[in-house]
Amino acid sequence: MRVGHVIPNEDNGFFSRWRWPIALGALTVTALVIAGLGAFKPQVVVYPTTDFARLPISATTFTTPTAPMACVSVRHVNGSPKLVDEACGSAASTFRVIGRVGNASQCVRDADLTYSSSRGAVCLDYDWTANQCLQITKDAVSKVNCADRGAVLPEVAIIGAVDVTYCREGGIAHTMRHFTVCTLAGDKNCKGRTHGI
Repeated sequence: MRVGHVIPNEDNGFFSRWRWPIALGALTVTALVIAGLGAFKPQVVVYPTTDFARLPISATTFTTPTAPMACVSVRHVNGSPKLVDEACGSAASTFRVIGRVGNASQCVRDADLTYSSSRGAVCLDYDWTANQCLQITKDAVSKVNCADRGAVLPEVAIIGAVDVTYCREGGIAHTMRHFTVCTLAGDKNCKGRTHGI
């Protein structure tokens, strides 16, 4: 009986001979494709703006609208809340319309308010306006004199920020759309200046 060792057959065809170069090539191509896909992600750039009328309205893109959208206030008519069209930035306007959809669940999740009716739903953000203060409670939102207790003054919007760490006092973060409105307490920050309505 002869004892020997088995030598693998190295001549089993093209794929057997070239399996390692092919595997390395496939890994290289996969890595390049993954890196290429990463390059096409929207780049989030953090920057401040006081153009509150052109804040991002969609979670799918970081671009901003080219013109202000419609604005409204919520008024109670016969005991029911109703949306009333208002001029954006006016003393009566409290919300900016960022979308009209069939159901409130279709609104971007970080909308400040959704309003539903038999005709569908309206997605709303606060109508922040430079030098105008809002008073925001669980029951109502209104434009008020900045000297009023509870008034908040928009200082700046930080595009790309998903929290209030960039803000001096605080604010309202919109994590889906990557922006934060930094606010100041109006009654503490008036300092003799005239703000509000």
